[in-house]
Order: sequence, then C-alpha cells, then structure tokens
Amino acid sequence: MADHESVNALHESHELFKREQDEQLVQWMNRRPDDWTLSAGGSGTIYGWGHNHRGQLGGIEGAKVKGPTPTEALATLRPVQLIGGEQTLFAVTADGKLYATGYGAGGRLGIGGTESVSTPTLLESVQHVFVRKVAVNSGGKHCLALSSEGEVYTWGEAEDGKLGHGNRRCARPHTLML
Repeated sequence: MADHESVNALHESHELFKREQDEQLVQWMNRRPDDWTLSAGGSGTIYGWGHNHRGQLGGIEGAKVKGPTPTEALATLRPVQLIGGEQTLFAVTADGKLYATGYGAGGRLGIGGTESVSTPTLLESVQHVFVRKVAVNSGGKHCLALSSEGEVYTWGEAEDGKLGHGNRRCARPHTLML
C-alpha cells in the first residue's frame, strides 16, 4: 500500500477509538450540553479529538488525539458553523469569513493549491463574500458555500460534474451559475 493510502486508511481502524471513548463522549454531552452548542455570536471553547494526521482538527498537535482537547486556533475565530469531511474542517465566522484546515489534495480546502494546512486558513478568494453556510461531502473531496446574496460557490475535486461546472478541479471557490 502506498504511504498516502495507509494514512487515508487510519480513520477506518477501531484500535485507538473504541466503545469506551464513545461512551465518554455521550456522558460528556449529557452532563454539559452547553459545551456542544455554539451561540449566534460564536463563543466558548472548541474541542477536537480523533485522527489528526492531516491537521484537520484545526491546530491541535499530534496525529491521534485520544480525548477532547481544546483548540485555541478555532476558538479564536469564534465560528458560528463548523463542518468537516474526511480529513478536512471548515469554519464560518459571524462576519461571513470562511476558514479551512486539513488535507488539501484535489483543491478540497479551497485555499488554492493542494497543500495541507494544520491551522485554520482564510479562503482569500471569497473574503469579499459574506458566507452564510458551507456544505462538505462526507469524503471531504468537494464543498459548496452559500453567500448572503444567494450565490453558490463550489470547489474541490470535480469528477462526474460534482462541482456543477464541468469536470475541472477547482482549488479555489468558483461561482456556480444556475
């Protein structure tokens, strides 16, 4: 198996994250539900855990984070939306800015190029747009963003026309013409 294939298969292993960790998370969620909600202003501590081999936890150190760990880089942004696909994470702030972290292959982060980043990075090409919401496919390979003006932006891998504008990969968000 090639090196990148073995790294990609890590999320499928249940050797590190077992039933005990799932039970701890459910207990935490039931005991402290406020830890699991973001206010309209986007405040509070943000925790991350799990596989982090591509930096998809937004600034937490280590490839495998076994328990809830505060991530200052995300908390500083005060996001109103956090959403991720496999090996990626996106944050939308109250002022409509969009940030990405994680695996950059195929342009899936939208920051330009295919490099991975381990801290939240502004998508500069849409900083002039007020982003309301982001959607990411479960594999994290392509994304959509909705602006306050009703425009849809897409980026990432484009096989079979997934981005809505042909089969051309886009490393930066492009407006979808409806």
